[in-house]
Amino acid sequence: MKNKRGFTLLELLIAATIIGTLAVLATVSYRASESEAHVSSAKAKTEVLASAVQRFVLEYPNATLPAGLMSNAASLGACNPSSSGSNDPTTLIVCDFVGNGGWENPYFNFYVCGGTSDPCSGQSTTVTSPRACMKGTGHTRMTEQYRGSYWYCVSDTTKKDSL
Repeated sequence: MKNKRGFTLLELLIAATIIGTLAVLATVSYRASESEAHVSSAKAKTEVLASAVQRFVLEYPNATLPAGLMSNAASLGACNPSSSGSNDPTTLIVCDFVGNGGWENPYFNFYVCGGTSDPCSGQSTTVTSPRACMKGTGHTRMTEQYRGSYWYCVSDTTKKDSL
């Protein structure tokens, strides 16, 4: 009787197939969870932005509402939102309503709603009078549902996303 040492070729092929299948499933699951993490983070920032817009409106009722957030806020001037015709989107950052960091996002764009040039008016969500919205940029690392046509808007009372 022979003493068997090692594995047969068939056993090695079966083990390699099982490991390969598990690796594919793990990669797909990781991609989905990565997208969900980016969405959750961006939704939280949109809610912070909506709260900042609400505070801005309460503090400066006669000021022109900013049209959005500029991602490059390196050279900030003094806070002067009451100047007539001011539509500087850095106003929320300059006046310390939101922090300067974290608004550059390759996956989502953030918008202040209700300003003179309202970017939120063309989106298809059912939120009435949104304060802030985020829109998918179409980045290929995001799952299909969170790409270019995805909007998430926040009003004083409602949070809603549309696909």
